[in-house]
Amino acid sequence: AVVAWPEWNARLRIDADPVYACLVVYTPAGRGFFCVEPATNCIDGFNLADRGRTDTGLVVLDPGDTAAGDVTFTPESAGPPARALVAPVPLGGGRREDIDHEVGRPSHVLAAAQ
Repeated sequence: AVVAWPEWNARLRIDADPVYACLVVYTPAGRGFFCVEPATNCIDGFNLADRGRTDTGLVVLDPGDTAAGDVTFTPESAGPPARALVAPVPLGGGRREDIDHEVGRPSHVLAAAQ
C-alpha cells in the first residue's frame, strides 16, 4: 500500500508479508492525523468469523504455535506534483474503485501497491 501526500511530493510505501492481509486506517474526526496499520485480520474479525465469514484474515494458532511477518515502512519522494490515482485497498473481497484526486488540497491517499 502507499500513503501519498501529493501536495508535499511525498509518500510512504508500506510493504507487508502476506500474513498481514488487511490494512486498518484510523481517521479520528476533526483531527489532523491518521493511523495506518497492517493487520492479520479485518476490523471486528473475530465477531465476523463467529458469524461464518471466512475472509476476515483471522489466524488461529494451536498452543505453542507462532505466526510472524515483516512490515516495512519506506518514505519516498513522489517527484513533481501531479494528479494522483487513488485505488482503495480491497478488504476481504471488497470492491476496488478508482478515484481521481485533486492536487493542492491536503490529502491522505491510499493506493494499492501494484
